Amino acid sequence: MGSKSRTPRQAYSLAGRFHVDHGPPALFERVRFIVPAVIEQLIATHHFEQREDERKFERSLLTPFHTADWELLVAETWSEGRFMETTWARDHGTRRWFVVFTKGNKVKTVMSGPLGSRKTNGRFVTDGPVYLGVEAANRFLMERDRPASTPPEARN
Repeated sequence: MGSKSRTPRQAYSLAGRFHVDHGPPALFERVRFIVPAVIEQLIATHHFEQREDERKFERSLLTPFHTADWELLVAETWSEGRFMETTWARDHGTRRWFVVFTKGNKVKTVMSGPLGSRKTNGRFVTDGPVYLGVEAANRFLMERDRPASTPPEARN
């Protein structure tokens, strides 16, 4: 019998949702390491385009997307620890905008809330075996992928 190839969704399940305030530090370090400082070309999903119109979101806030202008708040991971979605927030005008990205520079959705809000929907993993596993997996990946020229004190 031949083996079937698996898509990422079949190979891994969602492990958890983590908030930057109480999530694994290595996970958020990894997100910042992987996501470019500037993303010139974003891919808008159909869902995002619907929410953009409904919520009167200004797409110009995303083009280009400068991570320094946005606050990273949430990362969701596969069971093996790699992040699959991130949520970023930014105050603009009279609203706080939350934008959810999936891998491949795809914009999944946009939401708004009160200025300065750091709350997002859902429950977050804050401890336990999933937390520890995600921290360990991302720490390993950072040690593997960080340039050798990085000083040892910055590697911890």
